[in-house]
Amino acid sequence: MFLKYKKININKFLKEMKKCKTMNVEGDLLKLKSTQGINSSQVELTNIDKLSKLFLKSMKNVIETNKLKPTSCWSVSGEEGSYHRIHRHLPFNGEDVEKTNRISTVLYLDVPSKTKIADGDFYFVIKENNEIKSYSIEPKVGDFIVMSANVFHGTYPQSKGLRKTLNMDFIYV
Repeated sequence: MFLKYKKININKFLKEMKKCKTMNVEGDLLKLKSTQGINSSQVELTNIDKLSKLFLKSMKNVIETNKLKPTSCWSVSGEEGSYHRIHRHLPFNGEDVEKTNRISTVLYLDVPSKTKIADGDFYFVIKENNEIKSYSIEPKVGDFIVMSANVFHGTYPQSKGLRKTLNMDFIYV
């Protein structure tokens, strides 16, 4: 398991994101997602070839990207009180999650100002030296998180303002 993050320029991502087709995730399907709060929304993105190339280019100095193929892409928007319950990105075909060769990414496009400690922080749980440890990151615009898809993670409820992320999962082929 691993998790790494760095700061990147989001402008090219925003430009390519506008070219993608979108589908709102609503109703019962949204309830199955980690996105929570009455002020949350999620859209699935398709036609993501150019967008996935931007993700792969941004990951080059973090992990080996030669054999990565995108599996899904989505964007989440949240306002005051929105959060993500703890989750991990499970495979869909029954493969052993502990042996998964999948990568998950999160790119922060908008981040509201904090009014309290931990407002909207990204938290994660990993195993280090046979111990389970939890950490959090105070996200800023342009923060790019790359992690093993089996890392448990989420966000604390946020303060007023827009939080928006662009997310893409990959698999090694």
